[in-house]
Formats: sequence, structure tokens, C-alpha cells
Amino acid sequence: MRDGTGTVQFRDAGIWPAVPAQVADQIRPLVPDLAEKAVTEIRISVTEYARLGDPAYARTLRLGAEAAIAGFADRIARPRAPRQRMADTFYMIGKVEAAEGRSLEMLQAALRAGARVVMHWLTGAAYSAVIPAETLGLLAEALLIHIDEIAAFSATGYARVQQRTADETARRRNRLLTLLLADPAPADAIAAQASLAQWRLPQLVSVVLLSGHDGMPGRSPILPGEVLADMDRPQPCLIVPDPNGPGRRNILDRALAGCHAAAGPPVPVTAAATSLHWAKETLALISCRAIPGHRVAHSDDYLTEIVLHQGKDALGRLISLRLAPLSRVAGPRRKALAETLLAWLQTRSTGQTADRLHIHRQTVLYRMNQIRAMFGPALDDPDTRFELEMALRARRLYTTAR
Repeated sequence: MRDGTGTVQFRDAGIWPAVPAQVADQIRPLVPDLAEKAVTEIRISVTEYARLGDPAYARTLRLGAEAAIAGFADRIARPRAPRQRMADTFYMIGKVEAAEGRSLEMLQAALRAGARVVMHWLTGAAYSAVIPAETLGLLAEALLIHIDEIAAFSATGYARVQQRTADETARRRNRLLTLLLADPAPADAIAAQASLAQWRLPQLVSVVLLSGHDGMPGRSPILPGEVLADMDRPQPCLIVPDPNGPGRRNILDRALAGCHAAAGPPVPVTAAATSLHWAKETLALISCRAIPGHRVAHSDDYLTEIVLHQGKDALGRLISLRLAPLSRVAGPRRKALAETLLAWLQTRSTGQTADRLHIHRQTVLYRMNQIRAMFGPALDDPDTRFELEMALRARRLYTTAR
């Protein structure tokens, strides 16, 4: 890895075996030839490196092979010598591989392919007495340590580029989220930023707000890659593309389990601020316990509750006016009569009211006789019945929210 000065830091991959230093003198003159053979083996073994039509890349590949083999000879000759140049070389190679989009596994496969060429030469040299045969095992161990070290240098450079890319992508996605939530939303700027963030513009989006994520200590939600998320905002926020897609609700419920979340309605991309508004209204109902918070609450499922909550002052007056007859009844009885009246207004059926409240039909008839005595002919007026139902729904909502 690199320290604060930009220097690649390294540590030994293992205890260096006692290889005779003179073996390095046998390897050095053969570096160009071994490098050429290593490049050929890499191109045959790793298809991503078979770029025969790119002379510049072929030179880079050859230089990398020569650096690895020459570095092996240097390590044999001077096991304790600094290896900063080797570390820097393969750190840069790792960065290039990441920047060009190849996988780290391909780079490591190329290193193994090159090592096979060197090991093949060492074996032949031992049999032909160019090098002492008894050193072959030590040389094989030393080669493995050397390959592990330069693989580690390369992986550090590779990871550095990946981290920078991830940071830049996150910054662009956060900027895109901010643009989407603007009111009015700048359509051209959104399109340009979506392209930079590699985010496909959907037909519809839904904004999801979280009431903190205390129920998810130490972790962020695991969401599909196309969902824009900013969990560092004072009000953590998601933008979900194609919210009506198959399985979307279940995915959100699983990802956001343990925290209160509210989703605004699906809207066009440039109207995300509207979805944000409704998500806020819905989250307010969760916060005051007016609606359940055990899964993501979708505003379209709670429009009646939102309307009642928004009109609290006017509805308070409506409750006082229309439900005045019930206010003169004792608490437990008032609650039973209010529940019965609401169920009857919703069903206009004695039987269905009894089923909904899980009581006997005769109990419903008895209560309705009391209610009619209180409200009189007002129960026969459609407008009054509508206002009564609205008042009773609001009363139930406010009672739940206390």
C-alpha cells in the first residue's frame, strides 16, 4: 500500500530461501529471451492479453515481464536489498490494469503464466548442470515468494484505482440525487449527470425517506445498484427507478427492515420533488404512529390518512360539530357506539357491521337504535353521513397517533 508520502509500502511475503547468489548471474543474460517466452505464454494462456495488433501494449507487456524476471535475479543476488523500484513498477501496472477494465484475476493469471516459463528454464538448467540441481527446490520456493510479492504490489495499485473510481461514481450519483430532488428539476442537467453517473434514466421514480436508520446499527441497506441512495443526509433518502417493477416492494421491505421508511408515489423523473413531498407526509404519519411502520409505507396506500392528517384543524372542528351527540356518552360506551356507527356508515348493513366488529347482529341493532336516538334524521342525509364518516375516521386516526 502507499503511505502519506506516496511511497509504496511492502512487507516480505515469506522467509527468503538460501539460494546461492551466483544463480542470478546465470539468469541475467537470459532476461530478454525469458521475457519474450513469458509474453508468448501469457498471450496463449490469458485471452485478455492476446492484443497482437497493439504494439504499444505489447511493449508494456514485455517490459513488465522483463522487470519481473530481472527483479527475481536481483532478489537472488541481494535478498536484503530495497525493492522500492520493483514495488513502484508493479503498483503502476496494477493501476493500468484497473484503468483499462481488466480483472485482477487476469493479472494474477498472467503472473503465474510468466512464472511457469521461468520455472521451466530453472528445471532445464538444473538437469543440464547450469545451476546446482540441489538448489532447484529452493529456487522454486523463491520464485513463488517473488510472484506473491509483485502480485501484492499490483493488487495495491489496482485497488487504488478502483477506490478512486468508486468514490467518483458515488460523488456523481449524490449530485444526481440532489438534482432530481430540486424543484423545479433541471431536465438537461439531470440527463447530463445521469450519463456521467452511468445511471439509466427511467420512466418513473419514487422517493423513499427514512426516519434515521437506528434500526440498522453499523450497516447501510443492501439495495439494487440502480437505486440512488444518500444515507448521510439529515433525512436519509433513496430514489428508486421503475418503482412498479416486479418485486420492487418486497426488495425495499427486506432492505429497509428495522427502520421506518415512507415511499412517495411513482412520478416522472423531473417530478421527483412531488414524490418527495408525499413521502414526507407519509413519514409524518409513521412518526406519530398513525399508520404502521413495520414495512415501507407507500403514500398511495394511505391517501385517506394523509388527507385527514393535513386537514387536522378543520377536521377537529368537524369532529366537535358532527360527533357532539357522542360526547355526552361515557368513555367505553362512546367508543363502542363510534365504532359501530363508522362500520355501519361504511357498509350500510347490519350483518356486515356485526361481522366487521365481531359482535352479534342484535348488539348492532341495539346500538344503532341508540345512535338513531342521538342523531335523529341526520343519518338519512347523504352529506351528513359523509361528514360523519370523515369525522369518525379522523377521530380514530388522531386517537391512534396519541
